[in-house]
Amino acid sequence: MGYDLTLTRGRFAWENAGREITADDVRALVAADASLAETSAGDDINGIKWLTHPAGADVVFWLLDGNLVVKNPDRPTITRMVDLAARLDARVVGDDGEIYARDGTWSNPEAETSSQPPDPGRRSFLRSFLGRSRTAARVAGVRLPGAPFRTGDRVRDTWGNPGTVSAIEFVNGGALDIVIVRFDDGHERRLSLMAHGLEKI
Repeated sequence: MGYDLTLTRGRFAWENAGREITADDVRALVAADASLAETSAGDDINGIKWLTHPAGADVVFWLLDGNLVVKNPDRPTITRMVDLAARLDARVVGDDGEIYARDGTWSNPEAETSSQPPDPGRRSFLRSFLGRSRTAARVAGVRLPGAPFRTGDRVRDTWGNPGTVSAIEFVNGGALDIVIVRFDDGHERRLSLMAHGLEKI
């Protein structure tokens, strides 16, 4: 399980018809950038491997349904995705249509105005490959059963670092529910609602 981030030319990942990122686009990126290499997990699953992640992480941007998809990206990977997006006339979006900036922050200005909902038949490779279907709801300003916080609550992690709850995601209910905290030092963390280690301030 985890969180997919998608580099797409569509307004949302599922709205890229006619604006797909192609294998030729991938080849052009790799040819122009020594930090990238083509990779494959089979005959028709191709992608770009990032060779110079600052922590040495094994990062692959998979080319699926005309988008480039990464699972559980860290901050340097998000920054790299946004840089690549600029070269492809694209944007970086999350599972729920939120748009990511280079510093890892995100906004969701258009999600509620989408002309159509996600098409289950066009799930990302990672969702299909791992056999998972994710339904999430960001909850703003309310507390639902099972959520110890609401957006805007001030919290402290187990090391005493203060932050603010920026979003709560309910993912099919239960163990996969996520609380997202923006800490005062500027970094953001996604924590399980079942094992978050946070306390309200």
